[in-house]
Amino acid sequence: MADGHAAFMADLGREAASRGYMPPMDMVQAYTSAEEGAAPVGATVEALRQQGNDAMRAGDHAGARDLYTRALEAVGESGAACGVLHILFGNRSAASLKLADPKAALRDAEECTAASPGYVKGWFRKASALAMLGRRSAMAEAAQQGLRLDPGNRELREILREAEASDVGPAAGPPPGT
Repeated sequence: MADGHAAFMADLGREAASRGYMPPMDMVQAYTSAEEGAAPVGATVEALRQQGNDAMRAGDHAGARDLYTRALEAVGESGAACGVLHILFGNRSAASLKLADPKAALRDAEECTAASPGYVKGWFRKASALAMLGRRSAMAEAAQQGLRLDPGNRELREILREAEASDVGPAAGPPPGT
């Protein structure tokens, strides 16, 4: 049974790495505290992230944003390398989008894509924030970047269609009043 679990974890790690994510076991090791006897930073970060996810599912977007912020602070205070920064920034961006705070959502989406350029959700969050800000050209660029990573992503295709449709404008004809 243990051999089956080890093989499963190895496969999971390879799959995660191929998609631009940190393998699960590396993630755990990456953000455990270097201090002897200290509680693992990863456990705190993961607990806060999960609580934030639960709050998002419950519709408590402000609470979720606070929990993701606390998780990011826990990583920052520890000085530990963290393989989930992109997820925390992406999740906090999603919470900010739900709270109609596109500037905060954009800041976090940019942190997310800087931390992990291969994380498609980061590009989706960035494009969504830019849409709320009315920045259609930048919105299209973010959607295209995400589509380079995942050409079949329906959400990004829809955002790109929206950006392109808004660039078309009204049909050509004489100016009004002539």
